[in-house]
Amino acid sequence: MSENAPASPDTAVDADSKSSSKVSKLFSSGGDVIFRSSDGVLFHIQQKYLENMTEGFPLAEHTTPTQKDEIVSLPEKSSVLELLFQFTYPQMPPDLDDLEFPALMELAAAAEKYFVHHSRIQGSSILLSMRNIC
Repeated sequence: MSENAPASPDTAVDADSKSSSKVSKLFSSGGDVIFRSSDGVLFHIQQKYLENMTEGFPLAEHTTPTQKDEIVSLPEKSSVLELLFQFTYPQMPPDLDDLEFPALMELAAAAEKYFVHHSRIQGSSILLSMRNIC
């Protein structure tokens, strides 16, 4: 990626370490950017969706071309990234109603960090409804 990327995810890994990693079921192919979660799961994400739906990842025009198999490591767990990246694609967002509170807070933190606005909005509405229950 580039110097403009968030400080934590700009660690690149070579293709040799890719072969021993698990791959996300939802994001297993078709992406031009590959991310690795803290628990070793790979996510193949399309840069154009990151550009359109987030502010926390650099625009393609501001990055230098990377090697085909370069992997960017992120500090979040795969369960968090699996949900977060669903908010970056043009599809129905995931249902968060049954998500446990600690997992919702991890998702909210990642949404804030990478400026994934759609997940921030949905997470806020769930938190507000939880407040009304208490």
